[in-house]
Amino acid sequence: MSSLVLTIAHGDDYMRLAEITHPAMREYAAKIGADFKNGVKAPYGELPMSAAWLKLPAIHKYLGEYERIIFLDTDLILHPDTPDL
Repeated sequence: MSSLVLTIAHGDDYMRLAEITHPAMREYAAKIGADFKNGVKAPYGELPMSAAWLKLPAIHKYLGEYERIIFLDTDLILHPDTPDL
């Protein structure tokens, strides 16, 4: 079963935060046998709408490619013992 751990980092503040949180998300994805992707990398000023509205299109983009997708906000900190959700 193909799985994806998906997040969105947008704008300078969230891109800096991603430097802290995304390594743990990548490790989590590897631990559960999933791919890891950052769905949007555009600076906030270049986004056509509020970043909150980008989550569903980002998930929809990968629906035909993956059987399971979990979306994690970039400001989420994963514990190393997080089970396969």
